[in-house]
Amino acid sequence: QFLLYIVVVLIPYNAPFYNKNNYREYNQNDIELLQLILTLRSMAISVDDIKLILSGELSIRYCLKNKQEYFQQEKRKLKLLKMK
Repeated sequence: QFLLYIVVVLIPYNAPFYNKNNYREYNQNDIELLQLILTLRSMAISVDDIKLILSGELSIRYCLKNKQEYFQQEKRKLKLLKMK
């Protein structure tokens, strides 16, 4: 279900192509975009941030740096909890 959301919301379609069986067909650019989206999701990047990345309003580098800082903070919190 989430993959369907990604395809419908994040992959832009000006003129979708449907084959004779009424299935949507994707080109190589669509496949590469989907791979990028899935990779970003696997790194815990939110759908909202992915939308901003795809629109050029947010850089992947900036987003990943923020995620790295977040995970480092979480790691420190966990270490503190283990010490208690």
